[in-house]
Amino acid sequence: DLVTGKMTVYTEGKTVNRSEYLKANNRANLVYTDMINQAEKLLALVKSRQGRPNKDNARITSQIKSLIEKWKD
Repeated sequence: DLVTGKMTVYTEGKTVNRSEYLKANNRANLVYTDMINQAEKLLALVKSRQGRPNKDNARITSQIKSLIEKWKD
């Protein structure tokens, strides 16, 4: 109650199954970590492309741009 400053409704707590929550959270962390690792490999690949034919580099650049546009929010 905002006038009296007292709680007028009491709710019961809900039990949370921690093992299932942690299992789901762990899976999400593994997927995210794998995505970061793959992105780092992609960056290493891009950095190694200096001096390669422009045609090939342009094609890789186009594919990276397409991927970014597809998944950008």
